[in-house]
Amino acid sequence: MGSFNSVNIRYENVKAIFQAIAGSGEISRAEIASAADVSLVTAGKTADALLDVGILKQQKEIRATAGRRAGRLTINTDKFALVLDLSDKRFVFSVTDLALQTVESFTHTYRTEQLYEDNLRDFLSSAADHIYTKYDLTDCFGFGISLPGVYHEADDCITDARIPELNHIRIGALLAEQFPMLPVYAEENTKLSALSNVSVIPDYLHKNVLYWFVGKADSAGAFLMHGNFLDASPGRACDFGQIVLPAGNTVGTALQRCRKPEEFAAVLAMPVHSCLQILAPHVIMLEFETLDNCVSVVPELCRILHEKYHHRYDRMPDILALHYENRQSHRGLVMQMRSRWLERIIFDKETM
Repeated sequence: MGSFNSVNIRYENVKAIFQAIAGSGEISRAEIASAADVSLVTAGKTADALLDVGILKQQKEIRATAGRRAGRLTINTDKFALVLDLSDKRFVFSVTDLALQTVESFTHTYRTEQLYEDNLRDFLSSAADHIYTKYDLTDCFGFGISLPGVYHEADDCITDARIPELNHIRIGALLAEQFPMLPVYAEENTKLSALSNVSVIPDYLHKNVLYWFVGKADSAGAFLMHGNFLDASPGRACDFGQIVLPAGNTVGTALQRCRKPEEFAAVLAMPVHSCLQILAPHVIMLEFETLDNCVSVVPELCRILHEKYHHRYDRMPDILALHYENRQSHRGLVMQMRSRWLERIIFDKETM
C-alpha cells in the first residue's frame, strides 16, 4: 500500500487505469495513458505500483534505465474470487479470476429427501474439499454470495427471500464452517445482474439506466443513477414485477403467461410508461429468460408507448432487449468485490 501513497496517485486515476488494463489482453504503458486519459508518467507510476502489489503481471521487463520498467502488462489472473449462487435450489459454486473470466463452476443436484440447509451444507463441504486441494487461498480476493433476497450483515440474516428456507439460515455462520478465513460479501441477485449487464453500456456511469429481468418464475428490476442503485426499500432493488395492472394482477404474474413478443410488449407497456414518467431513464434494458427472439419486443413496445401513451419516438430512451444466457449475477458480484478489494489494497482509509 505504501507504493501508492508514496507517489501520491489519485484513486480516480487508479480506477481508470485499472479499467483500461482489465479491458485489454495485453497493453503498454503508452496505450494505458491514452485509454485512461492520463499522462504517461502517471500511467507508468500507477502501473508500477499495481505490479508491486500483485494486481498486474508484466509479460516482459526491460530495464533501460534505473528505476524505469517497460513491457506489456496484463491483469494477474492468478488472483481469483469464489462465488456461491443461491438464486435457486440448484446451488452453483464458481471460481472467477480478476479479469472476470470463469475458471470453473459446479452445480448442486438438490436432494428432496433432505432439508434445504442439509443440502447446502453438503454442497459447501464438497466445494471446500475441491477448493483447498486445487487453489491457494492467499490469492483469493473475495468470497461472494448471490442471493434471492436481502442480506443484513449485522444480524447475519436474509429477508424477503424468494426461497423461504433462506429466511431462517444464518448464511455467514454456515459458510464460516468451511471457509473461516474468508470474509463474505452478499448481495441481492437482481442488483448484481443489473450491474453486470448495464456495465457494457457506453458511458453508463453518466446515465440513468432501468434494468428489468423477465424470468421463468419471477420478474424483478433495478434502477441505476450514474452507477448507483435507487432502492424501492432499504437494501432492495426496485421490484417492478409487483406493479399492479388495471385487471388487478401484478405485472410479474401477467408476464409469466406471455409466450410471444407482442404479448410481452402489451404487458410491459403500462409499467414502462410509468417508469418513463417517474424515473426518466436514458436507457431501458430488458433481459428475457424464456423468449429467444426478444429483440422483436422493442418495436412493438415502442409502438404501444407512442400510440396509447403518446410518447414521441424521438424522445424515447434507448430500449435494449437481450436473451438471458448465463448467470450474470456472478460477473456483477465479482465486479463489486474486485472494486472493494482494489480500493482496500491501494489506500489506507485513515489517510483518505
